[in-house]
Amino acid sequence: MKFWIMCFVAFAISSCLFTCTSIDKECLPSKQVLELHSQYSSFTDPGLFEYLYTDLPSSIEGLCTLVKRQLIHPFEVTRFHDQIPVDRVYENQEFPTVEEMLEELLRRDPSGLTLERKPGDRLVVACVHHSMLLASILRHRGIPVRIRSGFAKYIGGDRSIRVSHAICEVWDVDTKRWILVDPDRQRVDLPRSEFELASSVWLKLRDGQLQED
Repeated sequence: MKFWIMCFVAFAISSCLFTCTSIDKECLPSKQVLELHSQYSSFTDPGLFEYLYTDLPSSIEGLCTLVKRQLIHPFEVTRFHDQIPVDRVYENQEFPTVEEMLEELLRRDPSGLTLERKPGDRLVVACVHHSMLLASILRHRGIPVRIRSGFAKYIGGDRSIRVSHAICEVWDVDTKRWILVDPDRQRVDLPRSEFELASSVWLKLRDGQLQED
């Protein structure tokens, strides 16, 4: 539990440092910032399994589909109750890094990152793992991406409830802006109004601006 609290704090701090989304020149990220987010971290480094990233889909939409075919969120495990062993309904702590995730995926199915992976051969891990895997693949391609913690308004039927969630923020070189990508929920370039960054929520809380809506 302490490990995941530390991860959440790290993501929240990152969100506080980089909250600008405008395309104004003074708001564009520096070359150093983009280079930083184009490099593997200790969590997203695929290690010896980087070769699995060859010949993957070219589009972000295709990559989100691929990621989802490798992983199952613990909240969705009931859909596969007859295919997932009882002792594997929650594997978050077993695979804290992308390298460990890839190693286990390869052990369960030597085909690698395949769209044909059976549910029983997938990892049952949370949204942050989905985001780490997508971030790792994109960084392999030199695309800046950072993992953002926050609160989603589009999970569940009640839009008044914000669900704690982790997604990716990907630099779109064509439009010169960061776009939000949720590989777990298969959403690309989702509206900023649909996801509140942890940093923004903290600032509102500090300034007494939080309201029920």
